Parts: sequence; C-alpha cells; structure tokens
Amino acid sequence: RGPLSSYLSTEDIKCPAKVRFTKLNPSDKKFDEGSGGYGYNMIYIGSRIWADGYEDENCKPTTKIVEVRQPGQTLMFADTAMTKPNYLIEYSFAEPRYFVVNGKAVTDSGWNPSPSIHFRHRGQANIGWVDGHVGSKKMGKYDGLNEDGTRPADMSVGWFKPMDNSQFDLK
Repeated sequence: RGPLSSYLSTEDIKCPAKVRFTKLNPSDKKFDEGSGGYGYNMIYIGSRIWADGYEDENCKPTTKIVEVRQPGQTLMFADTAMTKPNYLIEYSFAEPRYFVVNGKAVTDSGWNPSPSIHFRHRGQANIGWVDGHVGSKKMGKYDGLNEDGTRPADMSVGWFKPMDNSQFDLK
C-alpha cells in the first residue's frame, strides 16, 4: 500500500536480503506495508517540502529534474526500514539527517527525523541516485534515540556519511 506498491507487484523486485519485517496488526495503519523495504527521498525529490514547507499541498508536486544540480550525488531511493521497540517495519521514505525549513536544513532544533536507511547488506545500504546509477554506502556513527526510545543503530538503521543533508539535497 506504499507509494512504490504498483512497482513491487512481483516478488522478483523484493529485497533478497530476507529482512524479517514485523507484520502489523490488522487494526494498525498499513501505509508502509508492501513497500518492500525501499524508500524514496520524499523531502527533496518526491515533493516541494524542501522549498515550501510541510503543508499537505506541498506533498503533491514533485521537484523538477532541472532543480537537481548534482544528480549523481543526490539520493533518490534506498534500502529503508523503521525501528519500533524490538522489531522493524517496512518504511517508504529515506529520511534526511535534518528537517528542512525554507530550503535550509535545521541542525539545531533539538528534534530530528528518525533515521530510516537500513544497512542490511553486510553493514551497507543500497542507494539509487537521481542519475540512475546504484551504489552502496556504509552506515555512519549515530547513537541517537527515536521518540519511542528505540536505538536505530542497534538494528542497523541510521544515516551514511557525511552526516548531513548534502546527499539528499538538490545542491
């Protein structure tokens, strides 16, 4: 039911790492179930949030390709997951290190996104870049806690270096 679901209609596309995502209870929202553990750069690529804010109307239009100045260094897709106490769930977004307000990463707010990049391939995550090439990145050091008290690094979830928004951003 996630945004990539129509592209993941066959098991051939699912991640061969055999990640054991926890199935959600029927009463839970299942927005991300079925994403296959892949997420996209919604903040900078899949929306106008980076420029216009977090209002709903800014989630519908996407960034224009001409706005991406370094397509070979800008993340489009990645292996993703979200930590919950003692388990992982599928997650549809590759979250940048910092929230973005008025086109700038806010590094001193005291409240940060929960990491979602899943380093499930021998400590690395597969990354699909805007220019179409694919590579992998190692997890950077991050020892923070999510709002629910989980430590994402304990489940191989975090961000890669540099520990900023530069490889999500359009610059």
